[in-house]
Amino acid sequence: MEMVFVPEGSFLMGLSDEGVERIQEICGSECKRYTYKSERPQHEVYLDAYWIDRTEVTNAMYASFLNQMGNQTFDNGYYIWLLEEWSKIENVEGEWIPKSGYADHPVEAVSWYGAEAYCAWTGRRLPTEAEWEKAARGEDGRLFPWGNDFNRGLFNTKE
Repeated sequence: MEMVFVPEGSFLMGLSDEGVERIQEICGSECKRYTYKSERPQHEVYLDAYWIDRTEVTNAMYASFLNQMGNQTFDNGYYIWLLEEWSKIENVEGEWIPKSGYADHPVEAVSWYGAEAYCAWTGRRLPTEAEWEKAARGEDGRLFPWGNDFNRGLFNTKE
């Protein structure tokens, strides 16, 4: 997994009222205003320098983890929920494999415990919310991780 360096420094975490208005202009009813309630008020946060993975964990990568560690249970849950329609990993004759055509897609339906266990397995850790936001929004303070334009295919608009 390729990692990128995020330098130390301050950034504005969250959204300003203007940012929320801009998002509403860009995506209209596709974006629910209440979704951004936890993003306000925008505030300055200082972070030390850190490294973060450039891309998401793929189904193939997570299947390798499951083949070594199994789909552990905890508090009535699992690392990955296979019954969820968006899970693209399955167990076929005792082997965890990505569903056809989904090996390089980002893994979904993973619990926090499953993400934490995967990171430990790789010798890494989950980023904090602030670390993720700083890396995702970049030094230019993008509205979305991919830029300032709404792209329905990249934004989960489910309630």
